[in-house]
Amino acid sequence: DPAAPLLRGQIPTRGFSYGVTVRDGIAYVADGSAGLQLFDVSVPESPRPYGDGAATAGLAYDVVVTGNIALVSDPIGGLFAFDLADPNSPRQLSQITTPGSPSGVWLEGARLFVADGPAGLTIVDVSNPAAPRVIGNAVPSSGAQTTAVQVDSGYAYLSDFFQGLAVFDVRRPAAPNTLAASLPLPGEARDAVMAAGRLYVAAGEAGLLVFDASNPRAVIARGALDTEGSA
Repeated sequence: DPAAPLLRGQIPTRGFSYGVTVRDGIAYVADGSAGLQLFDVSVPESPRPYGDGAATAGLAYDVVVTGNIALVSDPIGGLFAFDLADPNSPRQLSQITTPGSPSGVWLEGARLFVADGPAGLTIVDVSNPAAPRVIGNAVPSSGAQTTAVQVDSGYAYLSDFFQGLAVFDVRRPAAPNTLAASLPLPGEARDAVMAAGRLYVAAGEAGLLVFDASNPRAVIARGALDTEGSA
């Protein structure tokens, strides 16, 4: 019942939980200074940790999982790939730096789209997790401090803390420099989610903003909700 969400269980983490992905009863948590942490959440009322997790270089911020591989962003240390064949003992496969400071990540096939802070959007080929490589980069013309990214139908939607929302055509990943749209917001863009042609933006003090993004080159504001806190 969305009108009355019910807390089923909780567990403290050793760091600050920035990002989480859940798959097959396991929660993969980008846990800030505690790195990547794994939790068994198959029984929601009694989640339990797997092992000691895996350290990143500074501040684990976001995580995506494909097969037995976890890809973790760290604004200080770059991008990390971990082998999760044994959830109790993740094994680091690689670490690479990006042009900026990676925060939010989005995986499409073998390409990792990275909200790369001052470097805007960075695209990484992760077909070989042990040897990922940067294949594309683009910065919004107005500058950037990107924090989150989502890709839908060949377009990347970037939340930019200072500049608002930027939309890139990424159908040619090696040349994502075609700016399809740039949209200033009344608050700082912290995250954005696309669903059925609508873009929902968490915009800090401005609350929740809703846009019609059925045409990525002409994103249109449709509504807003001033939330009680900072969305």
